Amino acid sequence: MKLLAVTQRIHEFPDLGERRDTLDQRLTSFFQTCGYVTAPIPNFPTKNLVDDFLIKFLEKLKPDGIVISGGDDVGVHADRDLTEFELLNYAEKNDLPVLGICRGMQVLGVYEGVKLIPVRDHARVRHVLHGKYCGEVNSYHNNALENCPVKYSLLAEGLDGSVEAITHKKRNWHGWMWHPEREPEFQKIDIRRVKNIFN
Repeated sequence: MKLLAVTQRIHEFPDLGERRDTLDQRLTSFFQTCGYVTAPIPNFPTKNLVDDFLIKFLEKLKPDGIVISGGDDVGVHADRDLTEFELLNYAEKNDLPVLGICRGMQVLGVYEGVKLIPVRDHARVRHVLHGKYCGEVNSYHNNALENCPVKYSLLAEGLDGSVEAITHKKRNWHGWMWHPEREPEFQKIDIRRVKNIFN
């Protein structure tokens, strides 16, 4: 069974003096339904720790793919941004497949130098996609890519022209702005797409 390294969002609890890495159990369940085991990746607060521990951790773990998960806006938590960008460096060097979900797709875009822009009516709604990927999806974001990265192909747009799904032209890297784990029932089309990425 293949192993996917999955990034985590950060929750802060000032009254307890704690910052916690967290992962929605539904995301784990979704990937288990797809046939994969997931390993949560901790966020590393400094470049030194990333260099000293994250890469060694990944070399021991030997993941078959990387998932950049949703939650938090890019730029809110510098340690999460640092960790995820280093994971993409690792995936690039080791030719690993990557799926970016919501924030994760934004990270893929920022990694390529694309700016994020605010969007309206994309949080806690459902909307229609058109393009190679079509249909109705959930939506939980306030920011979107300003445009499709040059090295990527556009797979889907919203009716307002927002970038909703992308795929790298050379690498097996994909980004979706919806959350497959937040569907009341996991969608067969999402499961099939994940299997196509990681198999």
